[in-house]
Amino acid sequence: MQMPHERCRPRIDDTTVRPDTCEPKTGETVTTPSERNQDARPGDDVGYPLLLTKDDAGLTGFPAALLPGNRVLVRDLPADRVGGISAGEVSLIPPPGSDLPVRRARPTGSFVHRTSDDAPTVNAIVTLDSPVADVRIPEHLTDEKHFEDLLSRHDGDLHAGLVAEGMSARPLGAEQPPARASQKLAFTPPEITVDHKLGWSLCSWLGIFC
Repeated sequence: MQMPHERCRPRIDDTTVRPDTCEPKTGETVTTPSERNQDARPGDDVGYPLLLTKDDAGLTGFPAALLPGNRVLVRDLPADRVGGISAGEVSLIPPPGSDLPVRRARPTGSFVHRTSDDAPTVNAIVTLDSPVADVRIPEHLTDEKHFEDLLSRHDGDLHAGLVAEGMSARPLGAEQPPARASQKLAFTPPEITVDHKLGWSLCSWLGIFC
């Protein structure tokens, strides 16, 4: 059975997103940024990351979490929406009342983890063509050994470990304007792993130690 997800048609200007812009579709659960789990998304001070998939079902929004290295993590993405990542985008919607711009980036590839061949949802790490925020790894995590320990302590979930260790997200400087889609990008097909445990490599998570 497919897990509930949200379908949003946000009316966005350069500074605000209004919570009444998500319209429910039969059988779907709709949430707005202010209602989402605060622990699941670091970087609330810079905005609300959203993966927009584009496929036969239309344009659909899924909450994401910022990672270093021009990447975002999307948990519980319906498995049948993986094919829509390449034609979609990632948007960083600023908090209501903020003067930050909406920042957009196009996916260039993704790593997808599925707990079994028939699992209805997946976790995906999406690599972007440009940053939407400045996401910093804590300074005390200086080598691969620290990351390995972090993975061990958090049952393979590096993102949870980084949040617990104080990973921070900052707005991009004014000299870095929001990215605009200007050319067709080469998108690497998703790399899909099937395993009952969450166990990406650091190369998959962050693009380091490859």
